[in-house]
Amino acid sequence: MRRNTKPRKSATTTLEREEWFFGKVPPDEILTCFYYEYARSRKDIRELVYRWRKKLALDQEYPDTFDQRLTREWIWTVTYGFRETAIQEFWRDLARLTDWACSRLLISLPEFPDVAWQKIRPSKRAKCKRQLTFIRNRYPDGILGGLWQETNQNALDAICRDHMRTSRGELVPLSIDWRGGVGKVINDFNKWARKHYAELNLARKKKPRDTYYESLKQLGVMRLKDRLGSWDVVQRYTHRVLGCKLLYEDDHALWRKARLAAIKRIRNMFPIRFPTSLTH
Repeated sequence: MRRNTKPRKSATTTLEREEWFFGKVPPDEILTCFYYEYARSRKDIRELVYRWRKKLALDQEYPDTFDQRLTREWIWTVTYGFRETAIQEFWRDLARLTDWACSRLLISLPEFPDVAWQKIRPSKRAKCKRQLTFIRNRYPDGILGGLWQETNQNALDAICRDHMRTSRGELVPLSIDWRGGVGKVINDFNKWARKHYAELNLARKKKPRDTYYESLKQLGVMRLKDRLGSWDVVQRYTHRVLGCKLLYEDDHALWRKARLAAIKRIRNMFPIRFPTSLTH
């Protein structure tokens, strides 16, 4: 009987589903999952976190006797100072590689970087998923769009020279009748703005979940290729796990393009600068 000399695939070549399939991430977690997972893929961020976690755990190693533990704690304090000071320094070091909000998220999760976001307890994810929302408050000038009050001079310049355009966008005349109260003014402006926006020939932005989900899908493709090696194996594996090819079509070029997009994003997205550019 002819023996099959083809080597059997080792079970270690597979990749946990939570590491590469992000289609089930809830919409209110997608932003946090995006930054968490891409940070996990950065070697410099991982190494810095490992190094600091090792420092912060020195006084907890090998607690043989009370005297030995006390001695180690004293050595740790002399070497690194107070724990709160060390944690603040940890935060500052990590913020240089990420940003202040993202570093706070990563420091508060001891699961980082060894545990995938989707494998963290739901209750803990619920507490952490909004830690990035204050970024918009910290970087108000870095977020595109919104309503701004123009100075009289800017308005005059726009009228005289710039065809009713300012550096921030469009300038329009509005007559406000305050007798109906603030709510009436806001409702009227909403109606006018929606109608006016629909008439403008502007490129529409993708929904945030679509944008971040696409980026996470690209990251999943990169991880699959790095683990499994062959595009054919990657496609067969995802088909077997998911039941159908939900990531991309059979064209290897699409998979390669997704992988390269993730590699480029990993290289360029940290430290975070707003507005974040997510290429596809």
